[in-house]
Amino acid sequence: YERHGKPWQAGAFVALVAVKPHLLYLLWLALAVWCWRRRRWTELLAAAGVMIAGTALAMLFDVTVVRQYARSMVADGPIWWYTPTLGGALRAWLGPEHIWLQFAPMLLGSGWLALRLQQVRAWRWATEAPLLVLISVITAAYGWTFDQAVILVAIFEAAERLAGMLRQRSAIVLMITAVGL
Repeated sequence: YERHGKPWQAGAFVALVAVKPHLLYLLWLALAVWCWRRRRWTELLAAAGVMIAGTALAMLFDVTVVRQYARSMVADGPIWWYTPTLGGALRAWLGPEHIWLQFAPMLLGSGWLALRLQQVRAWRWATEAPLLVLISVITAAYGWTFDQAVILVAIFEAAERLAGMLRQRSAIVLMITAVGL
């Protein structure tokens, strides 16, 4: 939708990223920078509107849903759990009391994004989003094994590029290696 000049629809679809904000934090950061550079906030406003509407819909069924969510995040939030992430591995290795280690990989991911934003002249979401998703998931502070399904965005992009260069020997070798792993 963004490519076709339909910012409200693009922003509405961005709201889907809110389902896993901890996992796709780089998409939110990239979107904020992208909107700031363009001085256009339509996509963010549309995403916020859809998220507010979704929250309001959930509150029709249970008015305490937001309070319950906030209480669960404070009392027994995921930062207290060991999750299969780089940050979780660092905490397991260096000590569970070092909660800040859970967030250390996010600094690396954010630094990578800052460099990427400087390198790319014409930002195209269709080509940048899969890599953003991959790096974001790899460096997320917490997540669960079933969350890894969002990496399919990057896998589909890689498969499409690989199919485009299928006749090249390097692509065939890469495919054979990947299947062998």
